[in-house]
This record gives sequence, C-alpha cells and structure tokens, in this order.
Amino acid sequence: MAENLRAGLTRTVQWHELTSRLAAGAHLIDVRSPAEHAAGHIPGAVNVPLDVLRDRLDELPAGELIVYCQVGQRGHTAAMLLRRTGREASNLDGGYRTWAAAGGVG
Repeated sequence: MAENLRAGLTRTVQWHELTSRLAAGAHLIDVRSPAEHAAGHIPGAVNVPLDVLRDRLDELPAGELIVYCQVGQRGHTAAMLLRRTGREASNLDGGYRTWAAAGGVG
C-alpha cells in the first residue's frame, strides 16, 4: 500500500476534505460488510461490500467515487480495483474509524 501511495497509484481523501468533495459531486461508497454498515456509516454512503464490488460496478454512480472501509485496507483495494476499470476513485484515509473519531464531520 505504501508503495502505491509513493508511486501515485492510490489517491486518498482526508476526513476534513470529505464534505467539500461530496458537495462538489463525489459519491461515497462504503465497502464494508452490510453488518458493519448497519452498525454505523457516513451519511449518504452507499454500501457495496468489497467482496461483491466487481460484480456490481454497473450499479455505481457516474463521476468521482470516494470509498471507505473501517480503517483503510479494504478501501485501498477497492480504489485500486475501481481505478483499473477506468473510474475516478479515492480512498478515505483512515476509513470510518478516523472519520468517527473526528466527530463524524469532514
């Protein structure tokens, strides 16, 4: 993951940038399990678990996608997969846990 960041293959969004990116038209995708999503999620996020993401690509909205998981690893994998399919995708750095620790704002 660190090498991908150094090489610029993975784009990240910081928790404090999230609100402005969403206001600019980005879409938020929660790649955690349905149970994790139900236990708490960022408002407006669509739950498409990483395990089925490849099968549900056609369900994703057009435009920029910001993906997140609990802490970042699954989000990193999802962002890489989406970018390989030609989508504009970034990973929310630190995932849901960092967003929630910051007071659920951004």
